[in-house]
Parts: sequence; structure tokens; C-alpha cells
Amino acid sequence: MSKEADGWKQAAGLITIAHASGGPMLDIIGGPDSSCNQENTYFRSSRGFLASTLEGFADALNQAFTMDGEEYSLMQRTAREASKSFGDDRFVERISASFDGLGRHVGEGERLCKDE
Repeated sequence: MSKEADGWKQAAGLITIAHASGGPMLDIIGGPDSSCNQENTYFRSSRGFLASTLEGFADALNQAFTMDGEEYSLMQRTAREASKSFGDDRFVERISASFDGLGRHVGEGERLCKDE
């Protein structure tokens, strides 16, 4: 599943439980506020849950289903806010910003290669 699709789910308020690998672990759910549960079966962050085993997914689902209303709403709000960083428009903004000023060291009329 794409990061953009996961971002749409978060924007809709879905509490995400995803596999602890790749994009979900690095960008979508994981982060500095992630923590492992006592049994080390799943990870929880302010944006959702990560698991890699059947037991971990079951524990994460149980945790999601038993959260109180305030805790659930806070996770939804945090995930919605995080979802704003995904999508084609944000990608274009970020990649464009990466290239801003790339050629500033070359003066107008100068050539990168002297033999041209």
C-alpha cells in the first residue's frame, strides 16, 4: 500500500495498525514517540500501531479497541495532522525545495565545463 493511501486513511480518522517495516515504520506511524508494549509484541506511537507477528497484530487490535474515547480522539487528531505531510503535492514541494539554489554557485553566462 502506498504512503499516500495510508495518509488518506489517517486523514479520515482511521487508527492505523500496520506492519513494522518500510514506510509505515519510518514515516507513517513510527517516530521518536514510538514505544514497545510490555510484551514486546507491538509498537505504539501517537499516530497508530506497528506489529510484525500475528500475536502483535492481535495485541495492537485489542489495544485500539479498548482505548478510551479521549485517547482515541487524540490519536485520530495526531494522525490527521501527520497525514498532511503525504501526497503528490507535498512530494513536489519537498523535491523542489531540495533543488532550490542548486546552481547558484555558477554565475550567469558561466559554464560548468570549460571545454563547452
